[in-house]
Amino acid sequence: MKSNGRAPTAFEERLYLVCSAIPCGKVSTYGALAKALHSSPRAVGQALRRNPYAPDVPCHRVVTSSLALGGFSGSWGDDTPN
Repeated sequence: MKSNGRAPTAFEERLYLVCSAIPCGKVSTYGALAKALHSSPRAVGQALRRNPYAPDVPCHRVVTSSLALGGFSGSWGDDTPN
């Protein structure tokens, strides 16, 4: 598990559970996951960016509403301000 200094929140754990249900070969959108969790697509994107269970929790199967890849522009690691 990646360590970013904190444990996943209750929302993140619910999201990772829902995201785990996306079948191999299929995708979902940030908006669809947000709707299922009564949240926002940006909150979903931020939580998936911090996914400590990848690739077991397949955040790579989540795409934008236009079905394009997106959301991977955030930097991560000890050498970044994030």
